[in-house]
Parts: sequence; structure tokens; C-alpha cells
Amino acid sequence: MSQASRPTPDADAQALQQGISLHREGRLAEAAAIYQLVLSRNPTHADAMHLLGAIAMQSGDWARAGQLIEQAVAVNPSRAEFHLNLGQVYKARGDLPRAEEALREAVRLAPASADARHVLGLALAAAGKWAEAATAHAEAVRLREAFPEAYLNRGLALARQGKVTEAIACYRRALELRGNYAAAWQNLGAAWAQQGELNQAVDCFRKAASIRPGEEAYANLGAALKRRGDIEEAAACFQRAAEIRPDFALAYVHGGIALRELGRLEQSAQALRRAAELQDKSAEVWVQLGVTLALLEHVDEAGDCFERALTLDASNANAHRQLARVKQYQGRPDEELQHLEQAMRVRPSDELRVEQALVLPTIYTSLEDLRRWRERLVKEIDRLEKDGIRVDTTRRPVCSPFGLAYQGYGDRELQQRIASLFSAPRLTIAARSARPDGRIRIGFISRYLCNHTIGRLNRGLIASLSRREFEVIVLSIGPGDDAMTRLIRASADAHVRVPETLPEARRVVAELGLDVLFFTDVGMEPTTYTLALSRLAPLQCATWGHPITTGMPTVDYFISSELLETGPEARDNYTERLAQLKNLAVYYHRPPEPTAKREDFAAPQDKHWYACPQTLYKLHPEFDELIARILRGDPQGVLVLVEGRHRHWGELLRQRWVSVMPDVADRIIFLKGMSQPEFVGLCAVSDVLLDPMHFGGGNTSFEALGVGTPIVTLPSSLLRGRITLALYRKMGVMDCVAGNEREYVQRALQLGTNPDYRREISERIRSASGVLFENADGVRDLEAFLAAAVRAWP
Repeated sequence: MSQASRPTPDADAQALQQGISLHREGRLAEAAAIYQLVLSRNPTHADAMHLLGAIAMQSGDWARAGQLIEQAVAVNPSRAEFHLNLGQVYKARGDLPRAEEALREAVRLAPASADARHVLGLALAAAGKWAEAATAHAEAVRLREAFPEAYLNRGLALARQGKVTEAIACYRRALELRGNYAAAWQNLGAAWAQQGELNQAVDCFRKAASIRPGEEAYANLGAALKRRGDIEEAAACFQRAAEIRPDFALAYVHGGIALRELGRLEQSAQALRRAAELQDKSAEVWVQLGVTLALLEHVDEAGDCFERALTLDASNANAHRQLARVKQYQGRPDEELQHLEQAMRVRPSDELRVEQALVLPTIYTSLEDLRRWRERLVKEIDRLEKDGIRVDTTRRPVCSPFGLAYQGYGDRELQQRIASLFSAPRLTIAARSARPDGRIRIGFISRYLCNHTIGRLNRGLIASLSRREFEVIVLSIGPGDDAMTRLIRASADAHVRVPETLPEARRVVAELGLDVLFFTDVGMEPTTYTLALSRLAPLQCATWGHPITTGMPTVDYFISSELLETGPEARDNYTERLAQLKNLAVYYHRPPEPTAKREDFAAPQDKHWYACPQTLYKLHPEFDELIARILRGDPQGVLVLVEGRHRHWGELLRQRWVSVMPDVADRIIFLKGMSQPEFVGLCAVSDVLLDPMHFGGGNTSFEALGVGTPIVTLPSSLLRGRITLALYRKMGVMDCVAGNEREYVQRALQLGTNPDYRREISERIRSASGVLFENADGVRDLEAFLAAAVRAWP
């Protein structure tokens, strides 16, 4: 090209301006062609290099962008915008030291550039230099006051330093400048959530989701709603997040947890299985899936999940702890202890020490095994007391000593010592003042006010308490929503869903202003046990849903009956004041007459059925000898049991019985689990029911006597072995009550082998059993007691 035909600098400038115009319109290929043309004519044209680098940045080609902009800087190192974009390229490539260097040079060259300081702040934040990042963003807004992005990012840097109040001010300023700034609403919501202001957090996240309805917005909204206790809506938000982005594992994890809290266990498992597919290397995902499967009673599969979590993260304390619970269900207490010890090594805590101490087998291998575990328990409590252990129960429920009740001993001292290992929050409870209507406000609290023994025992009582004297509130823990739940809820004056989170649960219960808080079953599960350790009402009572003293100074009365107890000396079995009502405080509905036939059950049809359809962990080793003597005394007899919630329990009992009674063990029949109507049918077609030693039937005895089936019982000196006796006392039929083991075997055999005698006793039971059902005597007794107790209570 001749000197006369070479393009002038003005021509290059005009071409660049044309390219920049196309660039701004988003016509990147056309702009790039013009920039390339300029470079072909002038290979050292720094602006063309830089602009081509900018297009590479927009296209995500960071390597080419860096090459071009580095060349531009080499040609002209005095241009701040070159250093600014080069810093962004280095930041995108993860080269944070070089990014910071380039951006500090941009700031030096253009000290009045708010953009340079803002981008420097972003690079510093990416390097974790939060204080320097906050300063850079502060300089940016000093130079350009209307800079919402800089306010946002300054807020983020402040929040990471724990300066949440200052961060909130930044987010608010960003929103004053741009009201539809979704990211600012998101971060303001996160800050409010960090401060515990969940209502404000939810409002902010809702606003963010309405502006930019993406998966992150719905996930954050779901998390805040879940913390606030709005689990239903939270689950819907996580589902929406997963619909927007089907590979969003976090939405499936938190959605699965929310569904679990709602009791939708199958849906929870489905969501968590999907999360495990997406994040199969995440130990925590496998732990959460295992927790849901354990609740579904897929115990072995749950164990596999926890094992998988531990192969991914051997130091996952929660996985060890959950696997310990699986081992408990499987009846492997030694392995349970091993996993608790592993959890203790990873994350030592007083809480875990207590949990280790309270480990007891579900099924004992022998009486010697039971005594050995009890001796261990006492020694462990001695050690905990010596070490001054006191577990804070403010935030998390603690394990309850559930299994202790099944050992057959008086446990007042042990229960008291165990309860004293826990430190519970002290709440300020308003002193009782008379209400305008004069009624006593009573709350019944349980996780099991549903189709469960506790629901069936308390349904009629809740409905029958005098509404002239009492305002009755049902407090349900957990998501139960079956027909019994709805029946109980409808019979109450009010129903309150108690949150699973303990601080919120205590607040909700305490703010009800109850006069009496009635625990139907302290000790059956951790949450109610832990709540009972705090004073949530002026007067707190327990009763025999779990028939053992609580050991707690916060439980004032144990509601029992003269029919249940041995006499005045029974008060020595309780840390509470013992209320011995004349009648049982129960209003029980007679079960419908069953239509079952023997052929409906997989047991030998031509044999004598000695049924013991109790929870298998009630079968004390001392009961084995009575079973053996009955089966040996009646060669045509079979013992009929119902499989436990976990198949392992039955396997352990079979092993025990093959060892101690090999000659008759093959005449012990286990039937599959069954519905409540089927269960009543089994009671009806059995020849005789055997009440286990030490811990007998309760709900089962009502159902069996309601269909006229005799129950042989050997009452113990403790309430938990005397409920069947109480029902017989109420009926005035004592033929099936044995005074010793020999009489127990004789009465069982007489009923099992003599059909005429059995019919006679069955008819007497049927004719007398009316007093057990739809009888308000015990309700009236309880009303009178509570009214007097409330009046007399300080």
C-alpha cells in the first residue's frame, strides 16, 4: 500500500466508533470484524486490542480476553480502563492476586473512578478480604452516591464481618436507589434472618421472588418460612425451586426435610432420593435420606444410607449418631455404643455422654443380660454425676430413658437422677388469675394424639371434660393428621400445632396462659420429655400413658387411681405428688364388634391360642419361664404374638426362646403387623390373652375385655404391671387375676383347655364390661381433682 492510500488515524477512529456503536447494540460479530480490520492496518492499536478483549470477555473466552487486554496494556499502560478490564479477567480466571494488582493500578490511574473501586472491592471480597472490600465499596459510593450495586456489595462485605446492622443500612440504601433490585431484597432478607427477624426476612424474600422468580429466590423464601414454622408453604417453595431448576439438589434436600416434618414421609424419601442422585458424594444428603427411611421403618435401608455417608465422610458425627439409632432398632446395643463413641470422638459433648449412658437393649438376651445392662447404667450415671454433667436443653431435645420402664424395677431414684442431668430454660409464667367465664384452661400435650394408644386412651377424656368448668386445648407435636387426630381436634375448644423447634415450642405453650398442662405420656419420645423439664404452666401433671414417674421437679402431680395402686405406700414410687382418683381418668369407647374369623390369621386353626399381642419389648426374660410352663402344660397350645415394628425384635426373641425353651419354641407363632380392627379381631378369636409380667397391657386390655376375651394377669407392685388388674377391679371380675406364678400358669391352662370354663368367664366379662366403656366416672373424678388442685396451688 502506498503512503497516499494508507488509512489515516482519523479513519481508524471513525471505524472504531462504528464498531463501538455495533458493540453497544449487541452485534458483537460485526463489531469484532471492524476491530480486527483496524488491527490488521495497525497491529499496535491498543484500543482495538482492548475492545476485542472486551468482546472475548462477554463471550466467556477468558484466555483470549486476557491475551488481548494484556497486549493493550503493554502498548499503553496508562489507560485505567485497560487495567480495570484486565483485573476482571484475572478475577474470572481465579487469579486473585493479579486481579487485585491490576485493579489497584486502575484506581491509581483513575482515582475518581467509582467503577474501578467497586470492581476492586469485588476482587478483594473474592479473596476473603472483607474489611478492605467494604472500604473499596465505601469509596465507590463516595465517588458516585447513586450506585446501588456498590451499596449491595458493601453490605455483603459488612455482613461477612458480622456487622449485620450496617449491612442492612446498605441494602436499604440500594433499594431506595432501585426499588426492584432483586439481589438487594435477597440480601436484606438474609440479614433479617440472621438477626432472627423472620417476618421481615420472609417479606423481603417474597419481594425478591416476585421480581426475579428464580430457584434461589424460592429456596431462600422456603428456608425462612421453614424457620418461622410455616412448613407447608416452605415445602411448596422448595418444590417450586426444583421445578424451575430440576438439577437444584439443595431444593430437594430442604424440600425433603420439610416434607418429613409434615409427616409426608414417602414424598420426603422421593425428594431426598433425587437429591442423592444429584449429589451422591454428599454425606449430609445420605444422612437426611437415612433419617426419613428410618421413620418409614425401612431400618436396614436407612442403615445403608448412614454407612454410605460414613464412607464419604468418616468424621460425620451425625451419621454415626443416626447409625447408632439404627443399631438400637436392630437390637444391637454394643454396635450402638460403638457408633456413639465414634460420634463422641469426632464431636464430643455432654449430650452425647448422657446418650451413651442411657443405652439399653430393646430385647434382652437373658435375665443376666438385663441385670448387666442395668448395672452399667447405674455406673454411668454415677460417673456423669461425679463429673458434674448438666446438658443444656434450650435448643435440642434430649434422649429420654424410655427403656428403663421395661426392666421391672422401681425406678424413682434413677428417673430423678437422670432428669437432674439436664438443665432446662426457666420461663416467666404469669400467676393464674380468674377468667371472666371462671373456667380452668387445660392443655393436653403429646406427639401421639392420633391413631395410637395415647390417642385412643385420651380421645374420650378430652371430649368429655365439662366445658362449663374447663377450656380444653389440644397441643399436638408433629404432623399427625389421621382420622383420630381430626376427631380429637374437633372435640377440643382449640387445637395448637406445637413447633418442633424447642425455643419456639416453649414460647407457644407458655403464651397460651394455661392453668394446667397435662402430659399424657412423658418419656415416650424426646420432645415432650424435654418440654416437661421446663415450667410452662402453673400446674403440670403427668399420667400413665408412659406409666413411670418422670423424676422431674417441674411435674407436680402424677394422675393415677386407687384401682391402679397398691395403697398409700405407692406414693414412694413417684417424685410427683400422687393423685389416686377413685376411678381411672379415662373415657374409653368400646371397640366395634369384630367380624374376624380364625381363618383370617396365619396360625394353626386347631390349636389353643394363648395370645400375647403386646409390643415385643414388654416380654421380660422372667416371663419366659411362664410361657414355657404353659406350652409344656398344653401340648395343643400355641403362643400367638404380633411382629414388632422392626423385624429384628422378633428374631432376637426367637433366638432367646430357642436357647431357654428349645422343646416348645416351635409352638411360638408370630403374625404380621395388623390394623387396629384386625388386632381387635385377633383378640376376639384367641382363647386367652396372657398379660406380660412387670409391664402389662393397657389399651390392649380395654380392647380384649371389650370383646369378652379373658386376660390372665399377675399384677406387680408398680402401676405398669397393674392396669389389667384395675380393669378387673372396676368390673368386679377377679377370676383371671393370679397371686403368684404358679396360679398364673394354672389359670391360663384352665382357660386355654376348658372351653366351658372359658365361655363362663367370657360371659361374665362381657356382662360386666359395660363399666369400662363410655363411663364418665373417671372424668368427673379428674375434674374435681383438677379444680381443687388449681385452687390450692400457690
